[in-house]
Amino acid sequence: MGLLGLFKRPKRVEEPEVEDTGPLPPLRPFLSVLAPDVAGVTAFRLRQFEGLGEAADYLQSLPTITSVHAFWGLHAEPVRLPGAPEGAGEAMVIIRADDCSDTVYVVSFVDIESAQSFARFEVKRGMSLALLMIYWAEPVTVSKTEDGIQFTPDEPPAIVPVAMTPIPVSPGLERARLRQEEEKSRLQAEIEEIRERQAHTDELHMRQAQVDDKRKQLELVEKRRRQTKREEQRRLQAEAAEIEKLRAEAEELRQRQAEAEEHERREAQERRLRAEEERNARLQAQVEEEERLRAELEEIERRQAEAEAHERHEAAERAQRAEAERKRRQAEAEEMSALQAEAEGLAHKLAGELYLLAQEEKGRLNAERQDKPRLQAEAELTRRLQAELKEIKHKQVEAEARWHQDAEDRRLRVEAEEKKRRDEEEEKRRLEAEEAKRIQDELAEIRRQQAEATKDLPRTEEDEHRLQAEAERAGRLEAGLQHVVD
Repeated sequence: MGLLGLFKRPKRVEEPEVEDTGPLPPLRPFLSVLAPDVAGVTAFRLRQFEGLGEAADYLQSLPTITSVHAFWGLHAEPVRLPGAPEGAGEAMVIIRADDCSDTVYVVSFVDIESAQSFARFEVKRGMSLALLMIYWAEPVTVSKTEDGIQFTPDEPPAIVPVAMTPIPVSPGLERARLRQEEEKSRLQAEIEEIRERQAHTDELHMRQAQVDDKRKQLELVEKRRRQTKREEQRRLQAEAAEIEKLRAEAEELRQRQAEAEEHERREAQERRLRAEEERNARLQAQVEEEERLRAELEEIERRQAEAEAHERHEAAERAQRAEAERKRRQAEAEEMSALQAEAEGLAHKLAGELYLLAQEEKGRLNAERQDKPRLQAEAELTRRLQAELKEIKHKQVEAEARWHQDAEDRRLRVEAEEKKRRDEEEEKRRLEAEEAKRIQDELAEIRRQQAEATKDLPRTEEDEHRLQAEAERAGRLEAGLQHVVD
């Protein structure tokens, strides 16, 4: 709701005595309205209504509702059914400025436990319980329309009892409920203790007032003693008896004070023991964290060994592929040589045939007039042979171009595979470096926590040995980590 703000601490008032009149009737939700107050920007005037009609009439009487806040005040956080939308409620502590005033100061929290902790702290500081109110607030939007004041939602959320709902209670909710009950019991015990201390303090003040009154009476007796000796003697005797009584009471008060100091000393001893247990728990957690980091280092070394074995296997496969590629290229070169030899043979054959044809052409020129049809046939044969020679050369050029293209494709594939392998190796080294940096940061954090945990606490010889062993283990972890990084 955004109602969290600074507030003035109300003055302390005496708590009224409340008589036990039996079990209270079940509480029902009510609509609370917070209107700005002239006492300050953090002060509000609280009005609570059972019906929306009375609240609407009250808001109609205000000059403006711009800065007015409204909420359904629940005495417990509603249990929402599965699938229901999340609510916008929050825990709220309302503090009255005076037990007879409706001016309040509001502090909001995200859960009931935080609100109870805040209230317990204020009670320990001396605030009266009669000034504190703790609610679970479900916000209500207030708007003014032609039909009047509208409230959204106009009904409080249903509080579903856990015992009546058919949904099974999860272990987390059960633990939360048990923790809440324990917190309530502890808070009640602390309140009882505070009340006892308050009563004890009040008794001390009363006895001190009695002592002051007695002193005043002694002064009056001293004045009257000058008037009459007998009356002075009798009064002196009575005063002596009264003084003895007061001394006894003072001695009793000193004994009670000593008992209170002994109680505080025991509480301090218990707090120190609890702090020692928490420190041991933190050290145990740090040892477990170091064990986990050691396991992670071993896993990194194992992965690195696997990566090296995989890299050696890939290198062997690449060597085998290169050997196969070399053999294939050699076979293609031999095939190309055979094709070239065949082309050269055909060229020699064609040259011989052309030579014979030239010789025949010479004879034919001599007998051209006599054998013209034969000359035409021989010219056709010459053209055909030249076309075949041109086709053979064209095929030879295409074969060479195809061989060069295949070689270029193979080279590009080998370069792409090599680039992919280098990228994978760089990515693997980057991941290993990041993992090593993370482990170093965790080791540094563990050492910092160890230093903070042991800075202000007394150390025994066993703690010193344990801390030294943990430091040695951390050094070994760092050495192993550096080896992995290298």
